[in-house]
Amino acid sequence: ATSTWDKFRKERDFHRMHHKRVGQEKNKLLTDLKRLRKHYSQYEPTIKELRHKYEVAMKEKMLMRLERDRINSKLEGLEKRLEGQK
Repeated sequence: ATSTWDKFRKERDFHRMHHKRVGQEKNKLLTDLKRLRKHYSQYEPTIKELRHKYEVAMKEKMLMRLERDRINSKLEGLEKRLEGQK
């Protein structure tokens, strides 16, 4: 009878320890997750600012290309008119 109780006690202790270990692992994962979220939130404003700068630079680049193309076409037209006057 005592060996049966000892067996039950060992099994109970095993499950109890397993439960505690799982709880500790869960708490550690939650702590890590909170730390990573905090860490990521510090980078978010920087990422937004860099994305904005990139978009502004691309917009300026496109505007400069349009202006360059417009000036080139204007120049070609003037050159043709000059050739026609000669």
